[in-house]
Amino acid sequence: MGLWMLSFGDRGAAIIEAETMIHARLRVAVNGLVRASSFIGGCQIDPEFIPLIPDESIGRKLSREHSSELLELLKHGPPRRSAKSGRLAIGAPVQMLALPGPAELH
Repeated sequence: MGLWMLSFGDRGAAIIEAETMIHARLRVAVNGLVRASSFIGGCQIDPEFIPLIPDESIGRKLSREHSSELLELLKHGPPRRSAKSGRLAIGAPVQMLALPGPAELH
């Protein structure tokens, strides 16, 4: 099974484990996270990026703010510390084609 990010417009988003997008949408509805009729769209999360997703974000409804933060994390990766200064270093952006941009989730 893979992880899917589903958008529910003003109602936020959800990340759910499922075989297909239809399966993910059904699981979100059955679990009472969001009404299936609010579904706008979704995408499968690239397996390479699954380790970046906090366990507490999977299988629950995410606010618009939380889903936007998570998208940024998936696009750019976690902040890194510079070995010399101990300051945060900004790495090169990670190209991610499997997730919609934050504007598409709102």
